[in-house]
Amino acid sequence: MLLFHRRANYLSTLCFAVLVILCLTCFKNENRPARKSFQAKETQRRIQDIRYVESSKKRLSSEAHCTKKSPWDTYRICYSLPYSEIACRKPAAKNRNDPYVVPNVVHYVWFGKREVVYYHYLSVRSAAANQQPEKIIFHVNEGPPQGHLWKRLVDEIPCLETQYMEMPETVFGHKMEWILHKTDVARNDLLIKQGGIYLDSDVLVLRSLDPLRRYPFTMGRSTANSLSNGAMLAQPGSTFLQETINTYKDFTAKKYSGIFEAVLSVQRPLQQWKTRPDLPIHVELTTMQRPNPWHDGRDCISHDSFNISDNYMLHIHPVKSTVKHPQIVNETVATLRTTDTTYGAAARAALFGFQDFVFLKNETEIAKNRRPAKPIPPIIDK
Repeated sequence: MLLFHRRANYLSTLCFAVLVILCLTCFKNENRPARKSFQAKETQRRIQDIRYVESSKKRLSSEAHCTKKSPWDTYRICYSLPYSEIACRKPAAKNRNDPYVVPNVVHYVWFGKREVVYYHYLSVRSAAANQQPEKIIFHVNEGPPQGHLWKRLVDEIPCLETQYMEMPETVFGHKMEWILHKTDVARNDLLIKQGGIYLDSDVLVLRSLDPLRRYPFTMGRSTANSLSNGAMLAQPGSTFLQETINTYKDFTAKKYSGIFEAVLSVQRPLQQWKTRPDLPIHVELTTMQRPNPWHDGRDCISHDSFNISDNYMLHIHPVKSTVKHPQIVNETVATLRTTDTTYGAAARAALFGFQDFVFLKNETEIAKNRRPAKPIPPIIDK
């Protein structure tokens, strides 16, 4: 009888244990999807955190490699050359509240077979690093640009591409002879059709152009008598640009000389800006096309040091600037990191994202500040 009771108690305990195990198993299985979901979300969050930290480190790498003894110093001591990050923005989703009317696409017109030199490289690199466009398009008629620096740009900039463009030979039925005149017509046509940011290949972008993308059309003033078409921002179908193209109806083959071309391309837009308030145009007085050799002297880019800290860009005009200082065409980062000129400051903005001198760690003893920069005087209309 006693043995029977012991067996009964043992069976009861065993059944209870089995029941508990079954309940716990069911409970665990019921919560497994939720737990897996939570773990997946937590893993994703950690990955995002890691990516954020890594991207932050990448963005700040130029600062992390360099030190300044004083915030007033205009030089930095760096462990290595602090190249700024090159990035391409994803196409923005269409949004009625988007303040930008100019597409974030940079255009260059490149007719003929030519080799990329260093200031061309700086122009394209500065657009990629400081504007971070969705695309940089070279419009070509004889294949892509030539040389090792073009290959370097292709390797560095994922959104760089070429598109075929037929070089215009006539305007309103009249034949054009000079390639500069043809590129003027081509840049106007492509901005009307596509919109975006047009840059000459000797324009260096110093900071984001996004504030200017809010205006239907933007040019910079270069002299008392002209605006410059070396850099333009336009929404597709720009009314102002269309009016500018219509002025080419005055073209005749005999009249279409360099002087007449200047009237059509840069002087007529200034007249329209002053006399046609109905035409939508925004003009930057000093931050796009100043200083320049025509208004501020031949030395303003290659010898003088102007204050371009507020500039959106610098148009270096190498043909005019190299008359007395031919060495700037061949300068590279080896010299430009400590070149005390307007061009040197712009080149450092293109390469590093700032205009201070860059000295390496083993050059501490020779480190020095930049000379005081000249202010850019305003153009006073008489």
